[in-house]
Amino acid sequence: MSSSVYAFSSDFPDESGWDSSSIRSSSSDGSIRTISGSQAPACPEPDRVILSYSGYLKYPLDLTEADVNRLRRCEELNDRGIDVLLAIAHADAVEKGDIGENDVVVLPTAFEESFQYVKDTPMPLETFARAHERIKKYHSIFWGSRLILVPLQRGGHWFLAVITNAQLAQARNAVQVPPQEPNEGDSQPDQHPFGILILNSWVRNADVEFMAECLKGYLAHSWNAIQGGKLQYVYTYYPKCPRQMDGVSCGLHIVRNAEIMMELATAEKVRKGAQ
Repeated sequence: MSSSVYAFSSDFPDESGWDSSSIRSSSSDGSIRTISGSQAPACPEPDRVILSYSGYLKYPLDLTEADVNRLRRCEELNDRGIDVLLAIAHADAVEKGDIGENDVVVLPTAFEESFQYVKDTPMPLETFARAHERIKKYHSIFWGSRLILVPLQRGGHWFLAVITNAQLAQARNAVQVPPQEPNEGDSQPDQHPFGILILNSWVRNADVEFMAECLKGYLAHSWNAIQGGKLQYVYTYYPKCPRQMDGVSCGLHIVRNAEIMMELATAEKVRKGAQ
């Protein structure tokens, strides 16, 4: 079953098409087993796990019958669905050789839940501490990664934050003067390789900007907890993105944007173009 960091809401599934003679469930170690014939329960649980997957990520991810039925009803992709599709996209990029296993960190959607009940900034320290605890398995590679993908949600809308070049972040008292000359092939100096890109398929509004500020606050907390000291100032950019044409496809845009950004050369072009 999933790690305790996941606290998802449950939906009641549409039970049409349920085959009670063969039910797939997950055991305590995350593996999948099949229950057949008389072993199968007569009445399936509404949140029965039909897929457990982690790929190269550090947390097991569960997909339930209810999650699949949401899509059958043409409803939006929910948090569990986003997690599983991002994990599959990450595994695909690793296996194609586009990225190393630890080049890109993909945070679970459970990370952003820590910020959902806070209305104002600056946030209380315990909020950042709770978010930090939820991704503790990533602490050892967080500040050495080249890209960190963070699904964020506010007001029912999902969007993707991309932390670029975390491995180049510096302590505030160690920050050097930014380059004044462009690198070969660039049209302008690369002033801020470490920063945040907000890839949003809907309009930029106060909710999106609030979550971006929450993420900046968390980065300062994480740096102090893991590296020690104060983090340099973090710049946030809002590059233009393809826009969704309806009110339910924001989750799919997150997954597609993540696939594109995991092509690291493309991510660097997007980052430089947004400065």
